[in-house]
Amino acid sequence: MKKFAARILSFTLALLLTVSGLPLTGLAADDPALVIQSAADLQNFAAQVNAGTDYAGRKVVLGGDVNLQGSGFTVIGTSAHPFRGTFDGQGHGISNLTLTSAGSDYQGLFGSVDGGTVRNVKLTDVSVSGNTWVGGIAGFCTGTIENCTVSGAVSGNYRIGGITGELAGGRVTGCANSALITAAGYDGWAGGIVGTVSGGGQVSLSWNTGRLDGSSNQTICGGLVGYMSLGAVTNGYNRGDIAANMSAGGIVGGIDGNSPVTFCYSTGNVTGTGLVGGAVGWNRAGAVSKCYYNSDAVSAAFGDNEANGTASGVAAAELKKQGTYEGF
Repeated sequence: MKKFAARILSFTLALLLTVSGLPLTGLAADDPALVIQSAADLQNFAAQVNAGTDYAGRKVVLGGDVNLQGSGFTVIGTSAHPFRGTFDGQGHGISNLTLTSAGSDYQGLFGSVDGGTVRNVKLTDVSVSGNTWVGGIAGFCTGTIENCTVSGAVSGNYRIGGITGELAGGRVTGCANSALITAAGYDGWAGGIVGTVSGGGQVSLSWNTGRLDGSSNQTICGGLVGYMSLGAVTNGYNRGDIAANMSAGGIVGGIDGNSPVTFCYSTGNVTGTGLVGGAVGWNRAGAVSKCYYNSDAVSAAFGDNEANGTASGVAAAELKKQGTYEGF
C-alpha cells in the first residue's frame, strides 16, 4: 500500500512538472501573474487589456523571446482601456512588431500606459507607423518605462518617439533607441527617446543613436526629446543625425515651461531650415546647463535662447574624452 501511494505521488509530481513547462495559452484574466511564452499569448493578453482588464497591481512577464512576424499583432491598451499593471520583459526580446495603421493614434507595443510600468523589454526590427502618439514601447505613457531598447523604424505625424510618443508626468529611464524616427506632420514633435514631455515627466540615463528625419514638413525634432513643456531631461546623450524644418536640437528640439536639461551631450549632425542648435533648437524656459555638443558639426548651441541656457561646443575628438564632461 505504501509503495502504491508513493507511485501515485511520484506520478502526480511528474504530471505537475510537465504541465508547468508547457507554453501558456488562453491565459485567464484572473491569474495573479501571467507568463507570456508566445505571440499567441501576447495577443491574448492584448485582447484582455483592450476589453477593459487593466492589470492594475498585477504583473505580466516574458518567459522567453517572442517573434511577432506574421502575427497580425494589435497594440496592448487603448486610450479608453490603458494598461495599468507591470510588464517585465526580464531581458527577453520581442522581434518584428509591425503596426502600419498610418492614420491611427496610440501606436506601439503598448498603445497607452496609465500609471503602469514597462521594464526590461528589447524590441528589435520594429516597423511602427501611426498618426499621433506613436512610439516603439508605448504611444502614450503616464507611468514608467525603464531599461528598454528599440531598433527598427518608427514614424508618424505628431508626438513620435523611439521609446514613447508622449510622456505625461511619468518617467523614462535607462532606455536606448537606435530606430529611425520619421516625423511628417506640420508642427509635429519627434524625439529619439520621447516625442514630447509634459506634466512633469522625466527622462534620465537614456540615449539615442538613431537618425531623426523631419525634413518633409515643418517639424520639431530633438536627439532625446522633440518638445518639452514642464519636464526634465538629465544624464543622456544623442549620437544620431537630425534634420527638421522648423526646429532641430541635438538634445531637445524645443523647450517651454520650467524644464531643466542637465548633464547631456550630442555628437550628431543637426540641420534644418529653421532654428537649429547643437544642444537645443529653441529654448523659451529651460534651465539648460552642463550640456555639450559637437562644434565640428553644428555652429551654435541654440537656434534661439530666450531663457539664457548654457551649453558648450566641443570638437568631436574632445567629446570622446571623459575629462570634457564637468560633473558627469
